[in-house]
Amino acid sequence: MRRLVWTAFCLALGAAAGLGLAVWAYRRFDAAKRAVSPGGIVQRLDQAVQAAGAFAEQARRAAAEREAELRRALLKTTDDRVTG
Repeated sequence: MRRLVWTAFCLALGAAAGLGLAVWAYRRFDAAKRAVSPGGIVQRLDQAVQAAGAFAEQARRAAAEREAELRRALLKTTDDRVTG
């Protein structure tokens, strides 16, 4: 009787683990399928375009700030020469 109980327990445990693995594999496959679908590709391209736009905007701001710093430094140097 004990052997039958343990056998049933192990079979149930194995079935639960197998079912969990099957659900995990299905979800991974479904996510991969959505990623390579036309809608998934469009979504990834849209994200890439938005990221590139944000990067370009950040680079423009940084360049403008640096240009302003250089102009202030140049004007300060020019003013020192004129008054000095």
